[in-house]
Amino acid sequence: MILPLLSPVILFLLIMNTLYASFETFGLIDITTQGGPGNATEILIYRLYLDGFRSSSRIGLAAAESIIMLVLVATLTLFQYRFVSRRTFYQ
Repeated sequence: MILPLLSPVILFLLIMNTLYASFETFGLIDITTQGGPGNATEILIYRLYLDGFRSSSRIGLAAAESIIMLVLVATLTLFQYRFVSRRTFYQ
């Protein structure tokens, strides 16, 4: 069966794509919509950028948002690793 042999690759790609979706979408949103009409495409990483770099009075808020994002991404990554690694076969 091929799927058990692909399970380490699937685990790696699942975690890496989650990280990509969390952090790398910033550039796309910034270039195309700058947060979108009525902040429709504003995600946490873009809000962090606005609070940290465009508004000098919200540095503490940006620091708190970065900690929240760290906890969210780490929790999601740990959950994926624990859930998928049970079905991962290394041979």
